[in-house]
Formats: sequence, C-alpha cells, structure tokens
Amino acid sequence: MPTSTTTLFQKLKAICVPLLENSRLQTGTPPKLASHLDELKTLLCNLSDRRAELDEPLIKYILFALFAIPRQNPIESVPDHILERVLDATALLVTAYWWTMDHKTWQSFVTLCIRALPSADPQAKGKGRKRDEETQLAAVRCLYELLRDHTKDTEVSEEDKTIGAIQLALFAASSIPIMAEVSGALLMVVASNNHKLQTTALNGLLGVVENFFREKYSPNVLPGIVSTLLPLLLKRQGKAHQQGDIVKHCLQVMERVVILSVGDEICFREGALRRARTLDDYASETQEGIGPSTFGGELGSAIKRTPLWLNTASTQLHKAFGGFTLKLAGHPSPMALQALIEFCRSVLLACTEALSQNLQILLLPLVLLTLHDLPAIANLAHKAVLELTTHLKIGHHISQALSKIISDTLQSLPYLISGHNDQLVNGLKILIAAARISSNNRYGSSSTISKILGTTGGIEKWGWSILEVIELSTPNAFYALPNQNVPLLEDAPSERITFPQPVIKSIKDLDSQDFLSELFRSWGFAAGEDALFAVEWFVGFASKGSGAGEVSALWCASRLLEGASECRLDNAGEPNRQGVPNRRPRLERHARWLTKLAASFWERDLEEESGQELPRESSGDTNQVVEYVKGLNTLDELLAIGKNAKASNAGNALESQKILYKAQALQLLAISSSVLETRFATLLLQALYPPLHSFVSANSFLSATAHSTLLYIARSCGFASASNLLLSNFDYALGSVSRYLTRQRLDMHAPRVLVVLVKLVGKGVVDRAADVVEECFERLDDYHGYRIVVEGLVDVLLEVVRAVEREDEPARPRESKVDSLKRNRQQKPEKDIREFIIWLEEYRRPSVQQEKEDFGPAPRRAWGTSESEQNEAEQKQEDDAPKLNPTQTLVQQIVKKSIYFLTHPSPFIRARILLVLTSSVSTLSTIESSLLPSVHAAWPFILNRLNDSEPFVVVEAAELIQALTEHVGEFMDLKIWDDVWPVFRNLIAKLEKADKQSALARRTASHSLGTQSAYTTSHRLYSAVLKTMSRAIADVEVKDSVVWEVLLACRRFLGRDVHEELQALGRRLYLEMAVKNADAVWLTLGGAGASGPDYLNLEHIRENAEMIVAEIE
Repeated sequence: MPTSTTTLFQKLKAICVPLLENSRLQTGTPPKLASHLDELKTLLCNLSDRRAELDEPLIKYILFALFAIPRQNPIESVPDHILERVLDATALLVTAYWWTMDHKTWQSFVTLCIRALPSADPQAKGKGRKRDEETQLAAVRCLYELLRDHTKDTEVSEEDKTIGAIQLALFAASSIPIMAEVSGALLMVVASNNHKLQTTALNGLLGVVENFFREKYSPNVLPGIVSTLLPLLLKRQGKAHQQGDIVKHCLQVMERVVILSVGDEICFREGALRRARTLDDYASETQEGIGPSTFGGELGSAIKRTPLWLNTASTQLHKAFGGFTLKLAGHPSPMALQALIEFCRSVLLACTEALSQNLQILLLPLVLLTLHDLPAIANLAHKAVLELTTHLKIGHHISQALSKIISDTLQSLPYLISGHNDQLVNGLKILIAAARISSNNRYGSSSTISKILGTTGGIEKWGWSILEVIELSTPNAFYALPNQNVPLLEDAPSERITFPQPVIKSIKDLDSQDFLSELFRSWGFAAGEDALFAVEWFVGFASKGSGAGEVSALWCASRLLEGASECRLDNAGEPNRQGVPNRRPRLERHARWLTKLAASFWERDLEEESGQELPRESSGDTNQVVEYVKGLNTLDELLAIGKNAKASNAGNALESQKILYKAQALQLLAISSSVLETRFATLLLQALYPPLHSFVSANSFLSATAHSTLLYIARSCGFASASNLLLSNFDYALGSVSRYLTRQRLDMHAPRVLVVLVKLVGKGVVDRAADVVEECFERLDDYHGYRIVVEGLVDVLLEVVRAVEREDEPARPRESKVDSLKRNRQQKPEKDIREFIIWLEEYRRPSVQQEKEDFGPAPRRAWGTSESEQNEAEQKQEDDAPKLNPTQTLVQQIVKKSIYFLTHPSPFIRARILLVLTSSVSTLSTIESSLLPSVHAAWPFILNRLNDSEPFVVVEAAELIQALTEHVGEFMDLKIWDDVWPVFRNLIAKLEKADKQSALARRTASHSLGTQSAYTTSHRLYSAVLKTMSRAIADVEVKDSVVWEVLLACRRFLGRDVHEELQALGRRLYLEMAVKNADAVWLTLGGAGASGPDYLNLEHIRENAEMIVAEIE
C-alpha cells in the first residue's frame, strides 16, 4: 500500500471506527454521529482528486461504515440531519466510485435516495416520514451523481468514455422499474419552493430521461413530465414571473423527452410515420400498427409508436405547447427567452413531420422574439428562424407554416382591432416580424407578403375588412405653428420634421397604433414594388370621396408607400432612402401619378363648394311657427346615448374627416417627393398649392402637416428650407396660386395662400414683388365687389410692403428737441463761448457796400424769363431730383392704387389699407415727392377714418398719422394743430368715458384710465396720440391756448395708476413742451401749490411731476 494511501487510510480509520461503534441509534449517539459524519465529509471534500486518491477498497471500507447506520436502524427512525450527512458523503464517494460500481451497489444507493424523497405511490415504504428540504436536497444531489453521464465531464479520456458508456448501459439494462420511482419522486420534489432543490431535481430528471428512458421508454413518461412541468413554467409569485433558470431547466427536460418520444427518426423507424415517395405508396397504405393505443402507459413494457398514438400525442402536445409558448415569449429574463428559443428550434428541427400540426405554435415565439428589445435575443431568434426556413429537409414545411401564420393573423386582425383585444399587440408583432423575415427573400419569386399585396392576394377581401375597423380622428392636442413672421431661411437643415399623426378610435393604446403603422411599413418594404398594387387600390378607393373609409384608405396607402419606397416620414432630419441602389422607374411613375391625383383632391373640393347652392336669406314676411309648450322638459333626447343619439355634431364630424383627408393626401405628396427627389421639381406647379392652401387653415393639425410637408418636399428636392424652395421656384408657386384666382376656378382662400407664400419667401420676394403686385391689382379689378377676395388681396399687398420695409433700411426719424438739448448739454461750455464770441464779432463787423453800376434806363429784352429758359430750368430740376429705386417705385404704385379703398364698405379692408400706408411711409420718406402727393390727396379720407365707427380702424388711422409725423414732420406740422388735434381731443374724452365702463380698465379709488393690457384698442390709441403730439410739439410753434389745452388733456396720463408705457410717453410730451414753454409745464404740474386753484394741486401725479421738473432743471 503506498504511503499516501496508508496515511489516508489512517485518517479514515479514525472516523469510520467510531461510526461503526455508534451506528445503532441510542440516546446520546446522534450528536456523535453528526460530528464524525462532518469530519468524513470535510476529509472527502479536501481531496484534490478523489478518483485517483480513493481506490476501490478504501471506498468500500468507507461505505461499510457509512451504511451501517441505515442497516442497523429503520430508515424512518434515522434523524433528518444524520441522513442528510450520510447522503452528502455518499454523493462525494459516487464521483469516484461510479466508474467501477456494480449494478447492485448502484441500485442500493438509488433506493436509499428514493426513501428520503416524497413518493406519489400511496403504498411506498417510508411514506409516513416526511423529510425536511435539506435532507431532500442531499438525496437529490446524490441521485444526480448516480444518474448523470460522467463521461461529459472535462478532461475525460477516450478509454474512460468507453467505460462510462458500458456503465450507463449496465445501469439502464434492468433499472426501468426503479427509474419510474425516481422520476415520480423527482417530479414531486420539483413542486417545492426551494430554488436549489428545484434546479437539482430538474437536472436529475434530465439525466433519467437522457440516460435511462431514452427513445424506448420516453413515450411512457411523456405525459407525466409535460403535465407536471407545465404549471411550473407558468407559476408566478405575485406579479413576478417564474425564475429564468427554473424555466431553462424545465424546457431542457421537456425538449429531451419530446424529441426522444416523437422525433421524426424514431417515428419513421417504428412506422408511426411513412415516407410516401410515389402514388402507389399512398394507395398501399395499410392499417398495420393502427389500433387501440394510449398516450401513456406502464413502464413495464414500452409503448409502441403507431399512427394513432402519434396523432393522440401530437394533439395533447398541441394543447400543452399552446399553453406556455406565447406566454413565455413575454418573460423578462433573457435566460428564459434563450431557453425558449432553443426549445422551439430543437423541437422543430427534430419533430417537423411528427408534430406537423404544432409547427405554427412552436414557430410563433421565434417570430415574436425577432422584435425583442434586447439585440442578443432578437438576433438569436432571427438566426433560429433563418436556419429553419433555409433548412434543406424541413425548410419548405417551416415556410408553409409561416405563410399560414401570416394568413391566419391577417384574417383575425380586424377582429383584434375592433374588439380592443389584449392580443392585438402580439398579432401586430407577428405580422411585422413575419414581414421582416420575408424581406430577406424579398427579391425572390415566392415572397408571401408580395403575393398578399400583389394582384393575386385578394386585397378586395381583406382590404375592406381592414378599412371597416380603422377609423381615424384628430388628436386632442394643439400643434404649435411656426412663427410665420420669421422667414424659414433661418431653419437649420437638421431640424426634425414631425408629421402630426391621427388617432385610431378603436385603439386607445399609442404603442398599438405605432405597431399598426409599422405593420404597413414593414409589409410595404417586404413586398417592394409589388406593394404598389395595394397602394393603387387604396388610393383608388379614397379618390371617390372624403369620408371615414376614404381617410383610412389614404392612411393605409401612405404607410405602404413609405415601406415600398423606404422613405419614412417620422425620421429625424432630412428624408433618406436606405438601401436603394438605383432608380426604380415603376415606383417613380407611380409617384408621379400619385402626386397629380393627390393635387386633384383640392380641385375636386373647390368644384364641390362652387356647385353648392348658397343659403337663401329668409324674408321678413315669412311666417314663423311659434310653439307653446307647457310642463316639464322631456329628457328623452338628453338621455339618448349611443346608436339612438341624434347626430347633432354631424357637420363637425364631416369637417374633421375632410381635414384628415387632406392631411393624409399631403403625406402622400411628401412621400412622392422623396421618391422622385430633384425630379419632383417638374410637378411643383400642381404640388405646391395643396400644402400652401393647407398652411393657412385654421385647424392646427392640418396647418402643422402642411408645414412639415413643405419642409419635406424642400429637402427631398435638395433645398435647405422651404423658403429656398419657394424662392427658386417662385414662378411655379405664383402660377399655382394664380390658377385659383381665375373666373373659371375661383378659390376664396387663394389670396390667403398668396399671403403665406410671400411670408414664407420673406425678403427674397422683394425682387419678384412686381409680379405679385401686378397679379393683385389685376384680380382687384376683376373681383372688387367680392369682399373676401379683396381682403385677401389687400393682405398680400400689405405683406409685400412689409417685406420691402424689412429689406430696406428705414429712414431715421427726426431728432426731437429734447434729445437735441441733451446732446448739446454734453458739449463743453468753453467751446460754446468761443463759438458765441466768433459769431458776435462777425455780427458787429460793418458790412462793405459794393458800388452799383448804371446800366442805363432801358432794358435790352422783355421782362421775365423766356420759354426756353423755363424749360431748361424745369429739365434741370427734374435731373437734380432724387431718383426712385425699383422698390420705392413699386411701393409708390401700391400707395397710389390703394388709397381708393379707404372708403370701402368693409372696415377690415379700410384698416388694412391704413396699415399698408403706414408701412409704406418709412420706405418712401427718403424721397418725399413720392409720398406726399398721395397723402395730400387722401388726407380728407384719413381724417374721416379718425371718426370711424370701428375702433380698430381708428387705431390704424392714428398710427398712420404718427408715422407721418415722425418721418415727414414738416408736411404734417400745420395739419396736426388745425385738423388732427381737435379730433384727438375728442377721442381722449370719449375713451376716458368708455374706460369707466370697460371690464379691462384699471380700477383705483381716485382715478380710472387705460387698461391692464398694452394690446387693447384704447391703449394703442393713447399711445399713438401721445407720440404724435410729442413729435408735433417738438417742431412747431403753437399758441399758448393750444399749449394749455394739450397739457391739461394729457396730464391724466401722469397718474401713478396709469400703464407704465403711457406714463413714459406722457413725461416725454411734457419734456418736449418744456423746451417751448417751461412755465406752462410748471404751472400745469401744480407749481402754484396751495395758493393756486384746486385743479392744479393733484397728488396722484406728484411722482411723475417731480421727475419732469428734475429733468427740466
């Protein structure tokens, strides 16, 4: 005996001898046994290589001492902690003894382990003693070491593998009855809540199935294992799912038992499946082997696989798989999902023909998991599906199953959408994933999606059912429009283009709506150009009207076209076409057709509006029926809910559908522009009017869609912004709008479209403003009697003038005398004195009189200038006069032709014309001869507008006079005091009375003037009056009586409760007047104090009065 073995034997002897002495359980022996068993376990664990260090005699010596305890005592009387230590030591010895163990010893070990586990057999020995979980875990660990294949361990030689195979064959030869008890005991333990006990039991069960039952007896245990593990897979603890490793081990056991039981190879070998290669094989098919059979059976004899048994087993497995595969696809654990993918892949590969009716159930989880959020899971599932569909033997079966899945899900989709079914998301994911899988073979001849969307796909059947359940509505949200006063030239190319999306009424979940949109896109991508037939069908149906079904058809067509063209409207940044190597003529022809058809929708609406009869006004003689009702109001109509309710808002619903219809048509235009790219420029004459027309819509949803469409078209055509697009194609844009201003095709909204066109182009319209102005005046001559058209055209002229005003640098207003005094005070006094002395010396110097020369008493020619000299002087004066640039000439033309509309019956037009004149003043003030004649001619009309019945017209007239005073003050000086001031004085008095009754007025205990807001009519009027009078006072000498009137009338604006802006303007006016007459200002502000009259002593203006006096001093 080697020295090392001798030393080990001495150590073991010191432990085993006391074990034998205390093997019979008596009082006081259990603690000693536990201590010696712990020493033995520690010694065995510390051995580095138990197989090498423990030879067979040593192992038998240990086992003799170890098993003396169960030999000398009934197994039920052995305490749990003693039995646990015995089983743990046995498991350590099995790792070394398994290679040379005889069958009898192995069977005794297995029996001991079974006695420690619960049993389903009511007649089992030892059933009355239930062991604790620690003891059961020790028994299961020992069983695992006894049942597993040790040849799969690392560093096992080929010789050992041969020995191991012989051992397994020896153990399995006559162990089937006992394996039935083992499998039953392990299945009982699996239901425990102890995690480690469950995983170890499942590993042991896997060893039993693989190494002992194998293909022969697996059909016998198939029902029991599947029915036991199925609840364990779906077991939940509260809201938490089953742990991932438990799911993994359960699926591994089920995978092995299913493949071993109903695998294609064993079923073909035993006759349960027949390979029919010719028609004679089908004709000669016999009923051999088909007879009474059961799904499961006793383990004494193996079940014979017959077609009837296979049919029964397949049916039962169909129910079992359907109960957990889709549910496990939503498991949060990646380990569980990986196990599910491997289970489905392995079963499909091994049991394709045997479980032909289960292919769809096993394929569905793989299809769903290709869309998983984790890339590792999605890639693994996609790889598995790709392997299955491209397999040489079973690929066609899997492809047929996939096609069946697509067909069945598509047929159930309308029901899922309309029924608010929880399975809607899964159904949509299945169709999306199937489309992405099919897209790998999209250029093949047998693409399932291409057939469905193509000419033979029967879209007339499934298309109608889809349109019936998809009803769109505008979302309950307001879309903020871009600032139209800021030119879009400043838009950055990286700005996100966001198209507002409608809401599907029958789908409340936004994620489900996104999945439905992605479904159509993915199908369009998978079908490619074959999807154009479905797009054409949807658009053809939508072109017949603008109802709910037509809107849904346009929405479906847009999503399909996005996928077919690979142009997504929801991409951040500019449009792109990923993966398109070259041009596709068929798709481009289709895009051109769609562009023209979508643009014709606006013409159709115009024709429908023009064809409607205008409502007739009821005459005064019409007899009206008066109904007298006595009693309580009936509640029948108020309680009418649902289908019985009357459609009181039918008009609003119809208008909402029209808005959605136009929004979806705009999306079609955007997608078509992305397909054609720069070639879309030839269609701008038809394509520009729809988005421009929708941009001026009062509905924020439609207007935001139009704005996004313009940006999308611009970037598709290669422009940085919509402004650049319209500027480069201004002739197309103006022509598209002008088409709708003719007598044959008049759109009342066309002038507003022209306004937004000028706004979008911005400063760039100045160079082309002549064309716009000429177009406007031509239409004004044609439609001067149509108030709506005239208002729109005047707005266009106003936008042109504003654009010119922004382009040209406005003339600087004249410097007021207050500013001049401030500037002069900053000069040095010494310089002023020197300049004064120089002037005084020059003034006192006597003038030198030149001698007069006598030319005789008679003149040489007639008195006065000759006609030729007069013509030369006039020509020279014309040559010396400043010339108008083209922009000023254009504005002068607008002013001359606009003043005739100052007396138009519409107050809105009168206000707009005044605003046009106000905006023109700064541009034409540099050359007064271009402005003053027109103002002089229109002056009576401007004065009349100060007495207009509409307050907003009066405001515009006052602001025009203010602008004239600032820029052409010398012309306005006398007009201010003679014509304007009396009107202003009356206006201030009227406004003060109106403020006392206004709900917006400032309320104080002693005073009430003005409003809280700076945007009301009265505030704007006050501001214009104060600015105008301040400018007039600065440059005109006025009588003291007028000065006194102005100071008293404007003193009310110095109150501390007046708006801050009006207080500042009032102080400005008093400072300007102080330059002319400081005494009057001092007296008006209460300078007389207590000795003066009461109306000169006002406490509420004291703060502003002190500020003015301090500034004067």
